[in-house]
Amino acid sequence: MRILVTGATGFIGCAIVRELIDAGHQVLDLARSENAAKWLAETGADVHHGSLENPESLRSGAANVDAVTHAAFNHDFSNYGTAADLDARAIETLGTALVCSSRP
Repeated sequence: MRILVTGATGFIGCAIVRELIDAGHQVLDLARSENAAKWLAETGADVHHGSLENPESLRSGAANVDAVTHAAFNHDFSNYGTAADLDARAIETLGTALVCSSRP
């Protein structure tokens, strides 16, 4: 199964990526930076450049996979409302991309 993972370089996301790859899945990771992309490629995952702030990158990533796992979150707690709104928009974008499909 090919799975998109957001937040793949985070504490939870990197554990998800390792588990998926070890289970034989093909992983497509959302990467915001070249450093993240390099690290992700070294794990054996494919890299999809984008960010939560770029809905088109989320849509195009979700369109090319069998499933999506969302583990990204901007942990700027001094601006929590904005971070939560961004997360809600990302979830809505990913969910819309999966509507009317059997993809989890």
